[in-house]
Amino acid sequence: MNDIEVRLQALEAQVRRWRRVTLGLLTIGALGLSLGASRAQGVTDVIQARRLEVLRDDGTLAVVLDGKQGGAVIELRRGSDSELVLALSAEDAGGIVRMGTGGPKGERSYGELGPKHWNVHGTEDQLLWEVTEAEQGGGSLQIFDDEGTAVCELAAQAAGSGRCAVTNDAGELTPLTPDAPIDTLRVRALELLGEGDAVIATLAKNESGGASLELRAKGGAPVMRLGQGPAGHGRVELRARAGGLAVDLTATDLGEGTLTLLGHRERPLVRFGPKHQGALPLGGQFTILNYNGEEVVRAGVDTDGKGELGVYDRSGKGRVIVPH
Repeated sequence: MNDIEVRLQALEAQVRRWRRVTLGLLTIGALGLSLGASRAQGVTDVIQARRLEVLRDDGTLAVVLDGKQGGAVIELRRGSDSELVLALSAEDAGGIVRMGTGGPKGERSYGELGPKHWNVHGTEDQLLWEVTEAEQGGGSLQIFDDEGTAVCELAAQAAGSGRCAVTNDAGELTPLTPDAPIDTLRVRALELLGEGDAVIATLAKNESGGASLELRAKGGAPVMRLGQGPAGHGRVELRARAGGLAVDLTATDLGEGTLTLLGHRERPLVRFGPKHQGALPLGGQFTILNYNGEEVVRAGVDTDGKGELGVYDRSGKGRVIVPH
């Protein structure tokens, strides 16, 4: 009996030990499964969806990722109306980038950049200009009016030549050839370049609002100007290379002309011009001035239409010689 009791006690102790081991293994296994599940929930390798939208705090669209037939698109939007301002899409022609100003219809414009084109559209969705591949290879630039009609085209042609075409009176693009005369050329300014691309002549609007042709010395200083003077009449100016005015030829309100020769610091020294008695023209007059601007010699006509010659001192006193 004693031997049987001892064996039973040993067996009970062995069962208790295996029970503890089994519970421990079960606990470790449950903990491992729990940790694995939490890790799987924290990091996801793949998310699959046909459309993904990112919203702002107010619920409006900020970013859209959309899968479509044959490609995909990413859109960036702004404002309470979720206006589209930037889109990147994969299409049959390749990657396309669209950039817009946003805003309501009739006020927004946008541009598009692709593998073989770059264009800009106006507020009415009309094409304004486009850079693309020319039909005969090379590049092409087209400019359109506000209705989307092409009015100018620059393109490369075969054999390395170029093509420039503008719209004629019938609304058709007419090529311009190097030997063909240009009936009308409308520009805001023209510049003639010399050595080192220095500007040596310009034709542009001057400070009086009229046109002016200016010729410049090699160093860039203006030496001659033909155009409209401050009073709106024609004027010719000759200048020294240092920039000082030396000769001034100007028309007057009465349709006459005056010629002034200037000296150091642009001081008038000799003047040719008309002589009047009030509004009544008498004839011509020649005047010599000193460097203080005082008349010292004057030759011209008198009120009777006869010639006279006057010589004066610096105070204005002098002698006038007239025929007997």
